[in-house]
Amino acid sequence: MRIVRGQQRAGEAFTLMEVVIALGIFFMAIFALLQLTSQGLRMARSVQNVALNPSILPAQLALTNRFEEGSVSGDFGEISPGSSWERTTTLISSNGLYEVTWNINEKFGSGTRQSTLSAWFYRPDSAVGTGILPLLRR
Repeated sequence: MRIVRGQQRAGEAFTLMEVVIALGIFFMAIFALLQLTSQGLRMARSVQNVALNPSILPAQLALTNRFEEGSVSGDFGEISPGSSWERTTTLISSNGLYEVTWNINEKFGSGTRQSTLSAWFYRPDSAVGTGILPLLRR
């Protein structure tokens, strides 16, 4: 049987109802897969060990107006149980320029991870000492 262009045989096309049902099933399957993927990513993120952000240490220290040379140690409390830090403050110049170094021992999984953070602070109101810069110029 020859089909002339523009003519269709009866029963060859899908009805509108069949197309709507097929699209509904397709989109329900796609949304179910997207929901499973997002749940899997959320669960993986919650299990992942997140590294401690040590930037809270200089931010906390920047709130003080006076520095003193020496060492101080502490921990992160509830933020990261089992992790600790040690801060060493050194006067670099007699004009109030301080170098502060933190040695951080972070409890990570079954072990510990060590890192070092260093920052310079200018506090002219602090007690002035000799510093190390005049010794370096000799």
